[in-house]
Amino acid sequence: MRKKNVNFGTRNRKSRIINTPNKFLSFPSPSILESYEEIYPGFTEKLLELTKIEQNQRENYNKNLIKSMNFTIRISQVLSFIFSILVLYTSVNFFKNGLVSLGAVLFITWFVFLLILNIKYKKTA
Repeated sequence: MRKKNVNFGTRNRKSRIINTPNKFLSFPSPSILESYEEIYPGFTEKLLELTKIEQNQRENYNKNLIKSMNFTIRISQVLSFIFSILVLYTSVNFFKNGLVSLGAVLFITWFVFLLILNIKYKKTA
């Protein structure tokens, strides 16, 4: 019998970001709040204030995370474009200098590499 995969959906980066467990997501039940209020007057208001502060911090964290991910994606796209231009320029120089086989191998290898990256990106997106 196969072992149940307990890590399903946690293998890639997107699912780890989206499915992060949140311990403090639920608010206590009214009966518990009432008993706490009897023991410590003003507890509910303070808990509500802390919950609002936590929510603001979580929103700020998520906004910063999205900004940094977008910045990283943009930088990687620019660097990939520059590297592609360099590979194309190098292969053209190999063709001009009589090293046709080396230029062809470099160009085909780079093209296959880009094709594999495109397939991998479509699977994870």
